[in-house]
Amino acid sequence: MFNDTSTANGTSTYVKVSAHPGLYRHSSSGRYYGYKKLNGKRHECSLKTTDRKIAERRLRDWMRNFDVVDRELEKTTLRELLQKFVAANQGKAAKTKATNASIITALRRTWPGGIDIEVRNIKPSHLDQWLALQEKRLKNTSYNRYTGLLRQMFDIAVRAPLLPVVFSSYFVRTTFVRPVVAFYGFLLFAR
Repeated sequence: MFNDTSTANGTSTYVKVSAHPGLYRHSSSGRYYGYKKLNGKRHECSLKTTDRKIAERRLRDWMRNFDVVDRELEKTTLRELLQKFVAANQGKAAKTKATNASIITALRRTWPGGIDIEVRNIKPSHLDQWLALQEKRLKNTSYNRYTGLLRQMFDIAVRAPLLPVVFSSYFVRTTFVRPVVAFYGFLLFAR
């Protein structure tokens, strides 16, 4: 993102905000972005605002939460996270445990690339991809239960802390809603 800091005509795309290290503004959209380098890796984050004061506050929060990740636990795999999830949900009702077990079995069987991937390498797009693979065969409530299990599982990762808190914002609302179609004055649900 910050490698291309100029366009073809030579004007700057990202402008560094003075007196605030790690804060950049996109010159055409006016949006602010956070930037931090840690252990040789560059990390970037859209602060989703055009207001400078809000951007400064979000940058401080992002950098504070960014350093919270435990570097020793960072190598935890999806398999280990699944084991932690199962252990944390031992007290649930038998039917809930059976539902979770079936979803976990589907996850183990169909996760692209296998479940030995490190949790830190999993991105929200990977979750979307896996849910899209499952969506064809699931009804709305089952799809929402799959999404809920992923939310619970990655909440464990955020609280552990295996992932930064920013990751959990992906799960704010990802439920499936069947589209409504108007037909002769009646509202019908598309099938």
